[in-house]
Amino acid sequence: MIKRTSQLIYAWFVCLDLVLTLCSWIAAYFLRFSGRIVPVHKDVPDFSYCLALLPVVGIFALVAYRIVGQYDIHRLRRFREEMVAVAKGVALVSLMVMSTNFFRQDPYESRLAMLFFSVLTGGSILFTRRVTWSAIRKLRQRGFNNSHAIIVGTGRVARKTAQALRNANWMGIKNIGFVEDRPSRFSSDLNILGGIPDLPDLVTRLQVEHVFIA
Repeated sequence: MIKRTSQLIYAWFVCLDLVLTLCSWIAAYFLRFSGRIVPVHKDVPDFSYCLALLPVVGIFALVAYRIVGQYDIHRLRRFREEMVAVAKGVALVSLMVMSTNFFRQDPYESRLAMLFFSVLTGGSILFTRRVTWSAIRKLRQRGFNNSHAIIVGTGRVARKTAQALRNANWMGIKNIGFVEDRPSRFSSDLNILGGIPDLPDLVTRLQVEHVFIA
């Protein structure tokens, strides 16, 4: 299957993940040292130490999320795959921050605060992504942000693939026709666009983003 990543969604997720990560970093400080959730028995580090690490956390987040494939965005990606990528990304960010604090002997060092940070970051990113994808699905069902697909073949598997795409209209993948070298009377009811040699030209001319081999 040939796919093209949506740059707009990609940019939205990058900005959103960065904002949520930085907000979670600040929120983790107050959750840990406010004394309302966990008693504080040691000296509370000054809030300026927390703020000083914001640029470091932001850079680490951008790098880590990219490394683990958190922005490998496509229409057929499952929630489980996205959840695993987010979990890996948050874990990597936390590890990078803790390693940096250890080598720098930073005065702001709290394992419980890091736990709060990891939970808040992972939970908020997953929640906002589910909300975003839900909104995108509704728009796709109404015809917005649809992408074109071509199915190679005209047999039973090809027909089932076309039917599956019609039933799963939330993915926003619209089948515009079939490609077949040897059309027969059994495929006369299908929209045959050409043969396999015509496929490269069809993909370019019709702006096809997905090619299914059936």
